[in-house]
Amino acid sequence: MVRHDEDGNVPVEGLCVDSTSAEKSRTFYNLAVKQKTVYQSTFKQRRWLEDQKQTIPLGTTESIGEIESKLPSATGADADFTEHIAQLEDAKEGLDVFYNMNNSIKKRQ
Repeated sequence: MVRHDEDGNVPVEGLCVDSTSAEKSRTFYNLAVKQKTVYQSTFKQRRWLEDQKQTIPLGTTESIGEIESKLPSATGADADFTEHIAQLEDAKEGLDVFYNMNNSIKKRQ
């Protein structure tokens, strides 16, 4: 059975590096946190950006996500890099507006 102190922390016994605190107490607290908690803001940002990519900007017929998914693969066995660059140049204006001119994206980064 694991003992908890009044704050809900689990005391851990161990060696102490500081000699002055070693005389006072040898109780340490486990400060481990779940990885999911640490990365929650990153996950939230990623979900928000994916939602923004699915919106269709005014004056266009496709969302940024659709434009990016139509680009041919730049890597892999069936990659055609010259075709990728050619289609990227065609889509460059819309992508630049989304990634570089969109103030809401700059504020979230």
